[in-house]
Amino acid sequence: MATFRAGSFLVGHNDQILYVFRMNRRSTGSPPVWICGEQECHEGTYLLLIRLQSGARLSFGRFQGGRPIALEAGNYIYTGSAMGSRPGSRPLAARLLRHASRSGNRPAHALRRILLREFRRQELASPATRLPRGKTLRWHIDYLLDHRQVRLAGAVAIRSTERLESHISRFLEALPCSSIPVRGLGAADMPGETHLVRLNDPESCMAALGEQLQKLGVHRSHIFPISALTNFERSKI
Repeated sequence: MATFRAGSFLVGHNDQILYVFRMNRRSTGSPPVWICGEQECHEGTYLLLIRLQSGARLSFGRFQGGRPIALEAGNYIYTGSAMGSRPGSRPLAARLLRHASRSGNRPAHALRRILLREFRRQELASPATRLPRGKTLRWHIDYLLDHRQVRLAGAVAIRSTERLESHISRFLEALPCSSIPVRGLGAADMPGETHLVRLNDPESCMAALGEQLQKLGVHRSHIFPISALTNFERSKI
């Protein structure tokens, strides 16, 4: 079974970063973090790379009346967004740090401390930002990330004032290398969408995702104005 690993980065025309995420069958033992987009923007869209170590039956709050849903072991990807323009707010960093936490006294995902370090370094979080305490389960994804057999294997943060969540999630669920565990899962506030998909062929899915993000960065009405490779960095982990 493939595991998540950081990939390659290419510089293209018009000073845009053209990025390709690839999967490697050898694990580095360290979760990857990618950050791209507008340097001054603190909101945006994100993707969580999730590894379910063994099959499980999970309830996702009130989703489908609380009925347990069977999930196969393997690699999953979740698409979300954290928007908000309140002065001084940093919703993208706050949301990702929350996702990397667990409820009560459960140990946080190993990725959390790496996220905080990288967010501070790239000014997505302020120096005063602290790790959150145990969270209350709220969204569908909270119930999955709280499970003991789940590892948050990586994250992609796209700093942009344009909400890209729906576009990316629809692209992912349409890939022939992905499958949908249950329609509507992970998208309680967006009827008709599904924001959690299983990557049946992770390498192919991530390569396709990289190409799609490249197109979004260049052709959307609100482009990602990245002028140098150092503005889009892989974590040194």
